[in-house]
Amino acid sequence: MAAINLHTLHSDILHELLITCWDLVSLRVRSSHRLQEREFAAANQYIQESISIVLAASQPIYADQRALARAVIRTYTAAKLSQEATELEETILRHLNPRLPAHSVWAKQLINTYRSSGHAQKTLCLQLECWELYKTVVGSGSEVALDWARSIVRGYQLKGEDGEAIKFHQTVRSLLDPTTAQYVAWSRQLIQMHQKYNQPGEALVVTEEVWRHLQPDTTGYRAWAVQLSEQHDALGKPDDALAVIEAAWTDIAAELARFPRMLPGGTGPEEQGSCLLRHIADINGRRTPTQYKRSSGFPLSFPENFGLARLLISGTTYSSKAEVGTTGDKDETFFSLSYNMCTTVTSTYTVATITNSPSALSRIHRSVVRLNQGRLAPTMDATSRAAPRYRN
Repeated sequence: MAAINLHTLHSDILHELLITCWDLVSLRVRSSHRLQEREFAAANQYIQESISIVLAASQPIYADQRALARAVIRTYTAAKLSQEATELEETILRHLNPRLPAHSVWAKQLINTYRSSGHAQKTLCLQLECWELYKTVVGSGSEVALDWARSIVRGYQLKGEDGEAIKFHQTVRSLLDPTTAQYVAWSRQLIQMHQKYNQPGEALVVTEEVWRHLQPDTTGYRAWAVQLSEQHDALGKPDDALAVIEAAWTDIAAELARFPRMLPGGTGPEEQGSCLLRHIADINGRRTPTQYKRSSGFPLSFPENFGLARLLISGTTYSSKAEVGTTGDKDETFFSLSYNMCTTVTSTYTVATITNSPSALSRIHRSVVRLNQGRLAPTMDATSRAAPRYRN
């Protein structure tokens, strides 16, 4: 009978039996008869001898040896020898090569064992040990190391230790290359964590660090600039918000002047710049006259800036609906910004360029006229260099 004579089987046959059946306890002579204690004791003696031989062999432990170990662990679990099963799992893990995927798989199985056997307190220690090991052996930016780092963050959060979760997240992020997508992704997650726990200042610092490492021709440069500007603005720092957008727009314009081409995301110069200029107008639209700071020095060096200036003017007009300052002072503020942009555009180009772009100048002029309908009536044309004069 298979179960009764189990201990007399040849080692190769028993090995195959162990790795193909779910556990030894499930072996049956007939449907109502399970492996008895005497037969299990004989099998267990062979198991211990076999595992000792496996562990004494040179590393790494190969797939067939791991299969044998898994069968033995299932056998111990079915026999309600949970301590022996856990100890064997821990021993096998120490003998696995951390460079192989099997090490991570085995470690995750051990974590499940800890949780199911009432030793959940050991979970975090094992996670930290594995992360340190992978960080050292494979690299802090490796997928396996980051996978374990994410599980550690989740572990802290599940325990309600949000401060520790942020602290560890910052540690992992600091070990990543700032030029990689991994760094950006972990930074974005850290920003969300700071915002969730009402830490806008810390979130702004992270955003600025990411933006400083990006180049104008990289994907996300403009989006991160806008996000940083919005964070400054939300903290009541409109000057800093405007400075970020102006710097980004200057960098993009310089990049396009050197290499006229489509920027990342399939957008051309006008689309890239118009987003930033609309943001500038929006920031100025929320400022009181005492906060207003004349924006100048825009590098309007490519034809699309006629359209950008027009968009800035129209954006300023839209933003003038914001309830800031008095109506009169507010209108003068927005007119000053629009007129500044209009004269900057027209002074940038030669007569020949202006002649070749009459429609752009016409649109700018019409925008200025619409902007100043009512109390303000500037006595200037689209190409005037003189300061605006107001009707009393």
